[in-house]
Amino acid sequence: MFQATLYSIIFLLFFPAIILQNSLSEWPIPGWVFDHIFLLFQLLFLFLFLGLSALQEFNNRGLGTPFPMDKTQVLVITGPYAYLRNPMQFTTTLFFFALSAIFLNPWFLGAAAMTILYSVGYAKWQESADMEERFGKAWLDYEKNLPLFYPRWKPWREERATIYLDLNGCYVCSDLGRWISGTRATCLNVKDGRQYEGAHVMKGEQKEEKEVPSPAENFSRSGTGEGDQIKHGQKEKCTLQRERVGEMRRMIYVDSDGFKEEGVRAFARSLEHINILYALFSFFLRLPIIAEIAQFILDILAPPHRMCRLPSADLSSE
Repeated sequence: MFQATLYSIIFLLFFPAIILQNSLSEWPIPGWVFDHIFLLFQLLFLFLFLGLSALQEFNNRGLGTPFPMDKTQVLVITGPYAYLRNPMQFTTTLFFFALSAIFLNPWFLGAAAMTILYSVGYAKWQESADMEERFGKAWLDYEKNLPLFYPRWKPWREERATIYLDLNGCYVCSDLGRWISGTRATCLNVKDGRQYEGAHVMKGEQKEEKEVPSPAENFSRSGTGEGDQIKHGQKEKCTLQRERVGEMRRMIYVDSDGFKEEGVRAFARSLEHINILYALFSFFLRLPIIAEIAQFILDILAPPHRMCRLPSADLSSE
């Protein structure tokens, strides 16, 4: 991550500072910039978080960085890279366009133009040759289906991922699973947490009488907000032994390569399968610090819980 941090400091701090310092005589900074400096920083962050998420994806999934001295060990085709091939260069270009509009300085337009020329020229030629040599057909398929410099509406994926939720024991999870399935997310299975291979069962001695809906009833539940009212079915009584799935206390996302996320990050990963608008929110939600804050808030509103061992259900999106 050292190279990635160095890259960010050079291109996002030093380079703009050099442009401003050497063009102040002809293009002074507008006075309103200082009056709204905090708001402008927030605006610039909106142009940057896609690139920051791309760096995060390189580190987490590719086990490397975009730099030749620290290449990724696997081909990264998830996160922002499921929508376009060069999210970092795309972000840098947007960043320079934004700086040009804020500071009314045409030199930043020149920097944006240089970024585009570099991306479609030398970088494209050098990247294609290197990636084909390292990853072969996998890269060729990826290159054929992903645009270089603008995002797709839907993600490109060949392998399916799975999100596990407590579909039978938690109405919030049941509704969430029903909603995700209704979005027709690309290559995403929605399954009950009792089917999660990493789960184990903790057994107790007591038994309890409890009313639970069947799986089919759970997913036909009315959205009218009438508590436990179930449509098209009746509740059935059953005697449940106090058996709990011990490991899974939050929703879990598992990709085809075994990569796993939990809680808020798992939910964010599922959004990346829908379209670019949901994916942008996901990229923001998964950033360091932001994900931890969101998880803390969610754990207060909906505390983690172990699942009763009930019949399982699953939904699959296309």
